[in-house]
Amino acid sequence: MLFYIWVLFSAKQFHYNFNFISGAQYIIHFIDNLAIMAMRFHWIFDFDLESSPVFVCAMTISIYSMVSAMCALPLSIVERCFATFYLKDYEINQRPHISYILVIFLSLIGVVGAIVLQNKGNTVYVVGVLILLNVIAQTLNTFLRRWNKRKYDECHNNISLRFSRIGKYSLAKRFQISENIRSLHMLNIIIYYMGIMNVVLVVSVLFSSFDTTPEKQALCSVVLDGSIFFYSFALPQIMSCFCQKWRVQTNSFKERLGCPKSTSIEPLRDTFGSDMREDVSMNKYFDQLRDSWENA
Repeated sequence: MLFYIWVLFSAKQFHYNFNFISGAQYIIHFIDNLAIMAMRFHWIFDFDLESSPVFVCAMTISIYSMVSAMCALPLSIVERCFATFYLKDYEINQRPHISYILVIFLSLIGVVGAIVLQNKGNTVYVVGVLILLNVIAQTLNTFLRRWNKRKYDECHNNISLRFSRIGKYSLAKRFQISENIRSLHMLNIIIYYMGIMNVVLVVSVLFSSFDTTPEKQALCSVVLDGSIFFYSFALPQIMSCFCQKWRVQTNSFKERLGCPKSTSIEPLRDTFGSDMREDVSMNKYFDQLRDSWENA
């Protein structure tokens, strides 16, 4: 997990604010895994759990981390809203305070969730709020993808219009639109993955709040812990599949460790991640370059 945090910031695949929120999410997962291991250590050695301050503290931290992790996706979508709103200069003017405020807000949500869930009767309400937030995030992500794609088509398909209005589609704007599309496409894949994992987590938390037999409680705990570990492990792997700079950075690190150098060639891809034929892409590039000179 710490390795992928290093890759996240060194590869610089996306905007600083998006990377900062993703890094905070990885740290939350790492803390949650440590808290789970501490709880299971006490459980294996059959300590007096209710009177153990270490166990109570670890359980509270785990609840905080779980609630925060389930709200990380909606806040990532909120950051993309800012990227769309400040389309004109979001790449030039980084505005790091946006990610700082969102991460602080994410931590506050986790603290409130940890306090509220001290009472098992509130579990259903917390679960309902978390599901609603993720549904809203899915809807907002779809809207942002369509809006940015429309702007992308507008600034690439109508070249004469682009140059007839000075400054309407600057290089910074076109770059930000392309980044928005790539990041939202990746988030769309992650949404489905996180949606499945969130359902498993929510169901496990919901059943663990009921007064059932010790065997069912233990089963819910095993499913919950396994889901959290798999959640935190697979998330960076999924992001690596859609981040070309991540793969380059990871392969470079492997080469430093003495691993054989990869000879695979990355195909040329467009903004939407589709393969581009070399002759078509080169012709399109020179056509746009010629039109740029003619309309400048």
